[in-house]
Amino acid sequence: AAAKRLARVELVADGVHLAPDTVCGTFSLVDAAAMFVSDATAATGLGDGRYLLGGLAVEVRGRTSRLVDGGSIAGSVSPIFDIVREAIRSGVARSEAFAAATSRPAAALGLTDVGTLDIGAHADVITMTPDLDLVAVVRSGEQIAP
Repeated sequence: AAAKRLARVELVADGVHLAPDTVCGTFSLVDAAAMFVSDATAATGLGDGRYLLGGLAVEVRGRTSRLVDGGSIAGSVSPIFDIVREAIRSGVARSEAFAAATSRPAAALGLTDVGTLDIGAHADVITMTPDLDLVAVVRSGEQIAP
């Protein structure tokens, strides 16, 4: 009988929360238990500046969001696709990075109609260049961007 996985490791591999060596090391240790999560805030995609998030003032600069008062990291401004790119640039194998963002989280949630390109699954797909630049986003079979 196949052993049931008891633990999973969730990583915010955005280049801010974890160092690249930590991300690569974690993948080498836990293999298929690694998956990506994002704590992206409402400031994601808005660019550099000051924002009020949950009643707290935050300053976004580049890929980092910090509390104005104290300077602590205040969530992320990286969606999962950016996390995948950052992980690959850090040395995680492409196949592992994409699985950590798609099929593994879906399986962890018991979902069978997302996270794969199987017949009967939602037609949610992104296409990109070999350099990992986004070309198109398709949700439920309809192109929504660009």
